Formats: sequence, C-alpha cells, structure tokens
Amino acid sequence: MASIRRLLVSVLLVVLVVQQAHSQGEEEGSDAEEPNLEEIMTEVDTNKDGKISLEEFTSQVDENEDDEDLEFFTKVFTASDKNADGFLEMDELPAVMQAFSEHAELMEKSMADGDGEADNGGEEDL
Repeated sequence: MASIRRLLVSVLLVVLVVQQAHSQGEEEGSDAEEPNLEEIMTEVDTNKDGKISLEEFTSQVDENEDDEDLEFFTKVFTASDKNADGFLEMDELPAVMQAFSEHAELMEKSMADGDGEADNGGEEDL
C-alpha cells in the first residue's frame, strides 16, 4: 500500500503541475500539458516502443506490496485502455491520471474520516 501512496502523491503533483501549466498556457496561448504526458510515457515505457503494456504499468507496484495494489493498477490500466488493444498510448494517459486522482481523493477523504477506508458510496471502484 505504501507504493500506491507514493505513486498517488506523485500523480497528484503531476496533476497540479499540469493544471497550473495549462492555466498559464491558456494565458500565453500554448498547450503546456503535453510535455508532462511525455515525461510519464518516457518513465513508464521501459522498452521505448511508444506505448505502455500491462507488464510495464504494473511493474510500478513494489513486489513487496499486497495484491490490492496490483489489482488496482490492473483495473486502472483496463479502464484507461479505451481502444482495448492491451496498451496505453499517449492519448489514453489522461484517463490514467484521472483514475489516480479520483482514487487519491477517496483515500484523502478516508484519511480525513479517520477510518482509513475509502468510502465510494457503495459504488464499484472504477
């Protein structure tokens, strides 16, 4: 669970940077979101084929973590793979960021509630 928390913090930082850069880009008339997505792709796409496989994506989970982390990453991958080709391309990365952002919000809410459990109103994750 610690690796998922570290990744969620990283994703939240990326989301905040993207939002800030995007609002600055709107003021300056440029698209500032793309370099951040490229950075994510570069880091996760270990074989440098321009797409992220499930194996590359789930390798971000520390092998010492529990099965819930691996299951969560697999769900995010599947939900974000809009064309169902088994890979995440650049245009599918915003869905990944959105899924991690929503999960982080649920975790933050659960921490604030003090129960340590995410409450999603009885709905299935993703």
